[in-house]
Amino acid sequence: MVFTRVGNSPFFDKNHRRLAVKTVTALINCGADPDDRDASNRSPLHYGAYYGNLDCIKELFTAGRERVDIEAEDLTGWRPIQIAVDQGHARVTALLIKKGA
Repeated sequence: MVFTRVGNSPFFDKNHRRLAVKTVTALINCGADPDDRDASNRSPLHYGAYYGNLDCIKELFTAGRERVDIEAEDLTGWRPIQIAVDQGHARVTALLIKKGA
């Protein structure tokens, strides 16, 4: 597991909204867990769905392989597919459905 100076996964630093595909790949290649959870039990996939970051979601599935839990629920019971729909991200929603959500 890779951690930042304050002990959090690097997926959840203050810049997680702007994660670039290369950053996601590098984090996973360095040992970061693509299915890590924050204090609200949200995974990088939850945040990708919220922000509509289609390229990073694709990379989570590619680099993270089977380690990404597409059905993960946060503390409020929301899954990434529900978040993508709620935020109006049609392309993200379509990808998540294609991946089995």
